[in-house]
Amino acid sequence: MIILFSSKQYKQKYLRLAINLKVLKQNNIIKASLFLNHFTLIINQFSILTYFKVEYVKFNHILSVLQNQTNIQQNLILISLTQGIKKLTQMSFLFNQIQKLINQIRDFIDFILIKLN
Repeated sequence: MIILFSSKQYKQKYLRLAINLKVLKQNNIIKASLFLNHFTLIINQFSILTYFKVEYVKFNHILSVLQNQTNIQQNLILISLTQGIKKLTQMSFLFNQIQKLINQIRDFIDFILIKLN
């Protein structure tokens, strides 16, 4: 006995996966925004300290470290978004292959039924 799943089930499955990837992408963007806002506040606080000429604070060094950390975080977010897009593309390709296979199986079953009649 051959059990075939409907293409609707496959579409729903891959639609859920696509939605999950979209939510993941949106969450990464929100996290990046919060991360940048956090460091903007820190940079502003250090700006106030240098304004009052607090000599022991090495503002430029701290600023460059924070900028490097921000750049690293942005790169990590871009990498995760790129990977998410690649996974979505792979799932789309897989879905198309499954659809083709289902169509071939249906054609084969139709052919057998015609031969039997």
